[in-house]
Amino acid sequence: MPLQKSGGQVMIDDDRLIEGILVIMRACWNLPSDLEEGELEGFAAELLKRIQAGDSKLALDGYLSLVQANKLRIPPPNAWSEIVDRATILIRNSQPPR
Repeated sequence: MPLQKSGGQVMIDDDRLIEGILVIMRACWNLPSDLEEGELEGFAAELLKRIQAGDSKLALDGYLSLVQANKLRIPPPNAWSEIVDRATILIRNSQPPR
């Protein structure tokens, strides 16, 4: 079930949030042609988990900068920061206010 209602608010499930993060990643990164889709999905799922756990922006930037440099071998610019900002907004906007 893609959408769930909680207190009158529409919540987006994790699969849809991961899809949103993947769209952001593809828009920000020039991905290597040999990258397997499952690998990118794993990075998106880990980012979602870290954002939902309340990791700081510094920690999130650190995680994605390592993914960008060491796993994907994509040179700067530092697109990971834009991905963190946009993914955080996506996830926070999908949850009801506290």
